[in-house]
Amino acid sequence: MDLQKQEVEPEQKFQCDQKQWKVVEIEEAFPFVGKNNMVVSIVGAGGKTTLMEHLAMACTNQKRKVLLTTTTHIWKSEKWPWYPTAQKAKEAFSQNDVVVLGKPCTCGKENSSQKLEYPGKEELSSCMECADITFIEADGARSMPCKAPGLHEPVIPEESNAVVAVIGLGGLGKPVWEVCFRIPQVLQLLQITDGNHCLTIEDYVTLLCSEKGAGKAVGQRDFYVFLNQCDTEELREDAKRIAIGVRKQLGETVKDIIISGIEQ
Repeated sequence: MDLQKQEVEPEQKFQCDQKQWKVVEIEEAFPFVGKNNMVVSIVGAGGKTTLMEHLAMACTNQKRKVLLTTTTHIWKSEKWPWYPTAQKAKEAFSQNDVVVLGKPCTCGKENSSQKLEYPGKEELSSCMECADITFIEADGARSMPCKAPGLHEPVIPEESNAVVAVIGLGGLGKPVWEVCFRIPQVLQLLQITDGNHCLTIEDYVTLLCSEKGAGKAVGQRDFYVFLNQCDTEELREDAKRIAIGVRKQLGETVKDIIISGIEQ
């Protein structure tokens, strides 16, 4: 995973033609990796689970105990053990740096046997006490690259002190009906009615900046934007244009903007 982040001098923060970018390690892109008592909610679409796994691995490199969980649903991990109760998860920390907490999914939908669901407030709160850092998948997207939240989304717990909004550039230039989850909400947010509308850079900026989009329920928490699936030079340049638009609208309320793609 190749990461780039925005590097901006304070006096240049809103001068769109003055942005600079640099390649960084995940620990530099997300400084919370090295902090204690962090609870990070990951929202949006287009790679939340993969990002969470990379963040967990970065934390283990620093000898930290990591809890992975969800307030909605999450795929069962192939890397780390999962447990349905806080008691069993806390016991597992004696032998594991990364532990996954979640109950077997009971929704009855396709692939539900491969997923875990919210363990409950008391179980989650109890287990977080044993972790140095907790990552929570706090949104659902049905594996789509883009989305707008429903009325009940995202589900960010009150303990969360940072939010990372993920969006996949695999949807850029493609029709809403094909690449978006919660299509009615996306159409309403973009103020359009045609599901055949192909997503533009401006649309991505709107999805990321709106308080009815990726910024919903963030409040005063540290807010990061993660532009994923930037696997070509063209998409990386598009991502930079999206990032400039986000920075122009949100200013210092967005902590950082990170571009990610597969190294070629």
